[in-house]
Amino acid sequence: RRKRLHKLCLVRALKEYVDRTASFRRSN
Repeated sequence: RRKRLHKLCLVRALKEYVDRTASFRRSN
């Protein structure tokens, strides 16, 4: 159960990172 939660957090972090990168690319 805990491993699953960790994976979920990882996915969330990755999504946030991708969003940030996309915004950075757009502004550049």
